[in-house]
Amino acid sequence: MRTLLHGFELGIVLGGGGTPANGLVQRVTVTNNTRIGIELSSSDNVVRDNVADSDSVGIFADFGAIGNTITGNSAHSNALDLVDSNAHCGTNVWLNNSFGTANQTCIH
Repeated sequence: MRTLLHGFELGIVLGGGGTPANGLVQRVTVTNNTRIGIELSSSDNVVRDNVADSDSVGIFADFGAIGNTITGNSAHSNALDLVDSNAHCGTNVWLNNSFGTANQTCIH
């Protein structure tokens, strides 16, 4: 079963200020959110098997949010599908995601 978040400014925000959160977002669909579907603002989180569609940004790792694992997600039809604000993705691992657009080549 999937959880649906639809029509908010921000769908999900994990943490703040880059502090470790050790959060998990799994099997969530975020759609038609005006800014960001899933935002990582903290470190050491896992984001897997989610769908982000028709948001401004599908999945976003903020500057200083490092050590995150983002895997097996689908992000399509967003203005930007996958975004990492850290140089060369920092220590974030982007793997096996399905997407149309990304802001860095380290996102897979």
